[in-house]
Amino acid sequence: RDELGRFLQQLNERLAATGAAASGAQELSRQRAAAGSALSAAIESNIAGMQRSTDAATDVEQLKREARAHIEQMASAMTVYRTREDRIQAEFGQRVSALEDRVRELESHARAAEARVAEQGRIALTDRLSQLPNREAFERRLAEECEQRAHHGWPLSLALCDIDNFKRVNDTWGHAAGDAVIAAVAATLRAALRGTDFVARY
Repeated sequence: RDELGRFLQQLNERLAATGAAASGAQELSRQRAAAGSALSAAIESNIAGMQRSTDAATDVEQLKREARAHIEQMASAMTVYRTREDRIQAEFGQRVSALEDRVRELESHARAAEARVAEQGRIALTDRLSQLPNREAFERRLAEECEQRAHHGWPLSLALCDIDNFKRVNDTWGHAAGDAVIAAVAATLRAALRGTDFVARY
């Protein structure tokens, strides 16, 4: 439970950071759109100005000067646009790269947390001494097998084993020897299992 709580807290923190990075990328997209609109407005304004100058010009030299001025203004607008575009593109690339890093980090932490939770679940269902599934695991598996038998009609066999004279082993050689016997019996049973068999310490 503590592990899950820590994981959820880390997940929230990383999702918040990812959301901030995504918002930054959206803001850059808006800036790019605004820069394009400003450039279009400047070009349209200067084209309209050139048309007015053409209509009002009284000589060729005046027309040349006014046309040159409008062209210079459009060139200046293009320069401003390219400068802003380069800055936005560079910053956008950095934002996207940071967002990708956040996503990869989040995926990595999620996989690690999932593995830890799975390992803790395995430990919770494993008998520490024999390293066999414990009573909880046995009862879960038995319920599953009974459900399968009821649904499909498959045969089901259940055997209970007891170690003869085990109390005498503990009384004569001590609990350490008794633990060794349990571990040895568990290893023997585990080695004899088929792929579909299940053995547990009840």
